[in-house]
Amino acid sequence: MPKKLVPGDIVNVRVGDKVPADMRILSTQGHVKVSQFALTGESDAVEKIVQSMKAAELVQDKKNILFNGTECESGNCVGVVIATGLRTEIGKIADDLNESEESLSPLQAKLEEFGSLLEKLILGICIAVWVLHIREILGHESPLKQAIYQFKIAVSLAVAAIPEGLPAVVTTCLALGSRRMASKKALVRHLPSVETLGCTEVICSDKTGTLTTNQMCVEKVCAIKAPISGDDWANEFTVDGTSFDPIGTIKSFNSRTGKVGPEILSTTDDAAVLARVARICCLCNNSRIEKTNQDEWTKSGESTEAALLVLAEKIPLSLPSGEKKAKGEKSTLHKQVFDREVKEKPTTLAFDRTRKSMGVVIGTEFLVKGAPDSVLARCLRVLIGDKEHLLDASMRQRITDHVSAAYQ
Repeated sequence: MPKKLVPGDIVNVRVGDKVPADMRILSTQGHVKVSQFALTGESDAVEKIVQSMKAAELVQDKKNILFNGTECESGNCVGVVIATGLRTEIGKIADDLNESEESLSPLQAKLEEFGSLLEKLILGICIAVWVLHIREILGHESPLKQAIYQFKIAVSLAVAAIPEGLPAVVTTCLALGSRRMASKKALVRHLPSVETLGCTEVICSDKTGTLTTNQMCVEKVCAIKAPISGDDWANEFTVDGTSFDPIGTIKSFNSRTGKVGPEILSTTDDAAVLARVARICCLCNNSRIEKTNQDEWTKSGESTEAALLVLAEKIPLSLPSGEKKAKGEKSTLHKQVFDREVKEKPTTLAFDRTRKSMGVVIGTEFLVKGAPDSVLARCLRVLIGDKEHLLDASMRQRITDHVSAAYQ
């Protein structure tokens, strides 16, 4: 349990685990990549190493340290706990935030300035009223009594001049602003943040990665068609959805005209190729997608692999077990069916920057996913329709050109 960890404990961290404390890496299995988004704001995963390093001031330079609150996206490793609680890097940040002094918001500063000005103005008016009646006070048969009377009049003027309804009006305006922002799905925890945003003229951001939803999705799939006739050699499909929700449809797409065609069904000719894609996406994968208590789908592991799992759930399949995913059903049924077919634990070849690919050996099958140029260079056959054909130089070049055009 993370609450019982103390410095010196040995912890095994696997894909999808959240690091429970700051740890020095002792050994790794595969390429260990950790998402440090919660700590540094960087969306890209950081590769970790075992080798000792020189003392570094910046967190991102400490590549042999796992930090509390970060998430392991690939590989497995063993580490020794070096800090817990407020002694961790994220704990130090929390401690600094607690000690920081709260500054006045722009509206609070203006209200304070207005109150100070109003106070001086009212005081001046009171003194002026009392001075204007100085002759009347001195000429009265009881000057002390008259002075007290004029003082009461000045105090009454001061009380009447104080805008008692100002705080209520300001609070009501901020509440209405919060309600309007909430209707646009903006979370407002403090009312002053509404007026601070209203006073903002320029928003500066260092990079776009900080402003994204930290999600990925597959938008297009391409399959070689049969028979091939000239330039018309591939079928393209568009994929609905932009989140980790395992729901959506796949439709045919004409890249020349930009028109979207009908939805692809499990009985169509392209279903065999898409079914092979779904199988590889599910089995050659170390990530998971799961539903939270708030009925939202989140990922554990790398976002790229999670996006492939979501794609597999959207592909229409004729499952051998007789099960069928209902239209609009949010579940990981396809992943479960493919996992049940695997009788023995597969051998995994972790992603390697030299191979630029990841693979799993399941029985006599070798399923691989990776960079197009790397995977294509090792392929001898290509699936056209429901049959395999030799991958000649012409087809290899067509695929390379098509992938290159997609990146432009």
